Amino acid sequence: MTDDDRSVVSVDFGGTWLRAALVSPDGACRDVARRPTHAQRPPGQIVDDLCALIREVRGSATRLGGVALGMPTVEDEHGGLVASDNVPTLTGFPLRTTVGAAVGLPVCAFNDANCYAVGEWWQGAGRGTRNLCGITLGTGVGLGLIIEGRCHGGSHGFAGEIWNSPFDGGTVEQHACGAALERLYARRTGRAVRGHDIEARARAGEAEACQTLVAFGQSVGRVAAFLANVIDPDVIVFGGSVSQTFDLFEPGLRETFLSGAMAGARTRLTLGLLGERAALLGAARLFNTVTTGKRE
Repeated sequence: MTDDDRSVVSVDFGGTWLRAALVSPDGACRDVARRPTHAQRPPGQIVDDLCALIREVRGSATRLGGVALGMPTVEDEHGGLVASDNVPTLTGFPLRTTVGAAVGLPVCAFNDANCYAVGEWWQGAGRGTRNLCGITLGTGVGLGLIIEGRCHGGSHGFAGEIWNSPFDGGTVEQHACGAALERLYARRTGRAVRGHDIEARARAGEAEACQTLVAFGQSVGRVAAFLANVIDPDVIVFGGSVSQTFDLFEPGLRETFLSGAMAGARTRLTLGLLGERAALLGAARLFNTVTTGKRE
């Protein structure tokens, strides 16, 4: 990759990690740099770390197209961030313009789940499809939609924001994120255990951990079935940190999906292929789409 190819500094700004990489227009992605978000901090401290990461990734490149910023929320009509539990101190904060002024580059901001969906559709598990749902399971729950080969944000940018939708007396996010998995295990065992330890226990054969992951998959499967009935996608692709346990929650996922989805037999369910690079590639693709005026 050279600094003459109008590469983009692509950023995945999550509630737990800040990740960034230099991405070329053809999808070549350099090594991913990262640092913890510490999302409870004041906005200025988060922005300082974010800008330092952008400068680190940029290096000596001088002919960059700009910065593609994927984030766990969307902008309001004034350019401030809409409230998100994943970045609670940034509600109303003009992140895109603040970062652009600090690093001296054009910045385009996109919802991170949309970035994930575009990345997997462009270079990953959804390559060659027309309609895709990308579900991210991590600190929160995200959904990105590709409809007839185009990223679908809706009339106001809120398409796919299912995290706050009512579900089993709570919300989708309360039943289908990393903390939800930990709560399920605690209710079964009376023990507070982190998600990666639940995974380790399940892989070691602990019955309670295995049962917890199946139950978690059943909740996710109901969400996926609803999406299949509304959108009828070619594929539903799963990503995010919790998706590392996909093989463990897949039995529960498929059980409730097939019992609830009209198109269950035709919509594929699959783990994403790109890992943490998916959102970075998708953000870069969206940046180039917006700045060149081309439609997908």
